[in-house]
Amino acid sequence: MHLIFLCDSHITSSSVEHPSPRKFRVQTYEQDILNKLWWVDDYATQVGAAAVIHGGDALDRPKEPIATTIRYAQWVQNVQSKRAFIQALGQHELVGYAKSSTPECSVGVVGLLGDSLNDWHTLSDGGNTWKVRSLSCADEHLVQMQDPVELRDADIVVAHLSIGYGHGLTPPENIHWPHVKLCLCAHVHSGMPITQNKDGTWFSAPGALCRLNADEIHRQPQISIIRLSGAGEVQSIEYEDVPCRPAEEVFDLDAMEYAQESQRERTQFQRALGEVVGEQGVVGDWRSLLEAARPVAGDNVVDRTIKYAEEV
Repeated sequence: MHLIFLCDSHITSSSVEHPSPRKFRVQTYEQDILNKLWWVDDYATQVGAAAVIHGGDALDRPKEPIATTIRYAQWVQNVQSKRAFIQALGQHELVGYAKSSTPECSVGVVGLLGDSLNDWHTLSDGGNTWKVRSLSCADEHLVQMQDPVELRDADIVVAHLSIGYGHGLTPPENIHWPHVKLCLCAHVHSGMPITQNKDGTWFSAPGALCRLNADEIHRQPQISIIRLSGAGEVQSIEYEDVPCRPAEEVFDLDAMEYAQESQRERTQFQRALGEVVGEQGVVGDWRSLLEAARPVAGDNVVDRTIKYAEEV
């Protein structure tokens, strides 16, 4: 039995009435995400996948424009017409991390199309049955619990939680869910290598389907292809690249570079100002202090600092 896992598609659009909070996107951004979703659906058909599983943050905001919501709902409806569809809930598509807000959010429309947003699901290939538990961003406490009662009946966990490597994340080796055979991880956009911990639990995190932020524009979106054996075990997990438009067709790279350069200048300005003032604070001949710093800080920084000081 094959499963397809994707996560963090962050579908969004922007209008005058409902502007996107993300900068530097051009009008093709939303269509690029939708193209990737439809590619995933076609790929699932090619490999005969029994289910498509979305790890959450399908939508970028709790309340997306109606057109965007409908486009995603149409994709979900198409997937469900051919195979099982399961979706966890991420913090971007809920109000205040609360699952109770689902009916008032755009993702709630998906719940009207079937049971894909339920916490529990059952997948069967005729010989084996796999119980799937979806964990939303509101279930973060379970990451720190050993053998939680809530997961003892689960074979597969779809987790929109802080699992991975880095600051504030829980690595797979520190997660102890001995009854869980497979954990499909979302939320952390960079993803992580496929791994198995000492309890025998497999972890797969392909990373975000979207390229959401400035540091992600050149990252290759991926999905997980999972094959479950007839013996009720995880037989193989692979990552598959998803075709996407070049970054220059989805983002305003010139505006992005200008903003990054401005940020670098601000950082340089702040550091230079701190070095100039130092322990002396604002006492003394500040103009002489700034002029003395010119060889180190540069003319641009010193001139701007002097101008700022004179205005103050």
